[in-house]
Amino acid sequence: MFMNYTYTKKILLSSLIFFNSISYAWEGHHLITYPAIIGTNDNFYKQLVQVESLAAFLEDTRESLPNELIQIETWAKNTQIGYQKLPDNLIYNPKNSACNKDLILCFKSAIRINWDVPLILIIYDPQQLTNFNFIANFSKLTLNQEIPDSSTLMMQDQFKYVTNNDLVPLISVIAAGSQEPDFGLDIGLYQDSNTKFGSIYGFGKQPIGDVSLKITSQLLFHAATYQMPKIFFYFRSELRSSYPQYRFYEYMHLAHLAKKTGHLYWAARFTGWALHYLQDMTQPYHANLVLGFSTFEMVIAEIASIINKIYINVIQNKIEERHIVSENVLGTLLSKNNHAFPYEKEQLNTFLKDTAYDKLIKGCDINNNYIIDEVSTKTASISDKYSKEITTIFPASIVNNPNRINYMEINYLQLYEQLSHEAQQRLLGLYNERLGYTAAYTRSCINQVFSD
Repeated sequence: MFMNYTYTKKILLSSLIFFNSISYAWEGHHLITYPAIIGTNDNFYKQLVQVESLAAFLEDTRESLPNELIQIETWAKNTQIGYQKLPDNLIYNPKNSACNKDLILCFKSAIRINWDVPLILIIYDPQQLTNFNFIANFSKLTLNQEIPDSSTLMMQDQFKYVTNNDLVPLISVIAAGSQEPDFGLDIGLYQDSNTKFGSIYGFGKQPIGDVSLKITSQLLFHAATYQMPKIFFYFRSELRSSYPQYRFYEYMHLAHLAKKTGHLYWAARFTGWALHYLQDMTQPYHANLVLGFSTFEMVIAEIASIINKIYINVIQNKIEERHIVSENVLGTLLSKNNHAFPYEKEQLNTFLKDTAYDKLIKGCDINNNYIIDEVSTKTASISDKYSKEITTIFPASIVNNPNRINYMEINYLQLYEQLSHEAQQRLLGLYNERLGYTAAYTRSCINQVFSD
């Protein structure tokens, strides 16, 4: 006998509600972007550009920026299923009284990002091309309370302060920009996020994740349901409201406008922002939120949770473990603080510079659904292999543990060291394949902005 619609809906779709930790993708986008850029044209992207404040950019584009933002909004409303439109009162108009009072806040509201994230002028400069000071206090860059401690530690001494009119390498601006969305730009944007801006942004109620955990509010901006079975949307249409494609389109078009109007610094920074979402969708666990488990398994576990939630919690814990552990190991190997495994670090960086995968992708298309039709589709097609391999490379106590583990207690370099040589090689092979595509998409979209 069939269950009634309401009961079926509750069982089937609540299986997606538990994802609370899959909010960050690659650990340190700047560590990926910088060598990927070198692979395309080292000399060009080392050219110097003049640092410019956001206020100066907005003042100089008072006439052109409003039309660009209208075009972006029109595209989103016409093409993005589940898109929640920008409220009319937030439309960017530098001539109205609100914008005249605070142009930066007006712009932040028009592109619907977190008001409280300080858009500090920074660069990423691993090759010491500049003499600017490193940022010792990472909390000055971001909403420190929203960034996991592991990321805070990993990001220390990664970025440099710069000031207005400084000359800095283009590559260093793009790379730093590619990490910025993980500084909290997409946190607290929903109606029930308990933020002033979330209450006016029009995104509706948070459709997935635990509202009490602020970090989960960015989930459907950095991960997507594009590849989910259609049955999920039949029962809960709000799950279609995934925003990586929207963010990518938005920031790529802002980058083009900035370049066209002679603002190379902001062209580079907006390009970096756009790359973040593109790169997120090359992460297997962001392209498929239930990676490693079938729809049938999810539904059975949810039915069982009526009696005992242990089964659905087991699935949540395993997906979380495989995602976080595999990415933290990669981020640690790529980090400048990794002195224990120079071979692996060099191999990964060499692979990011290698253009072999550039021939395996479709060129960057910013006017259509490139993230949906090309990037996430390609990722999903090879994600099952990634997930299966992760479960056999790392110890079961780490990635197949039914209980939630403490990720802060793991020494990720030590974890890698304890793997057999064969397991290490398999893991590097997995990383190389994924990073090959990530770097290829990165180069293609950077060149789309700067090649002409």
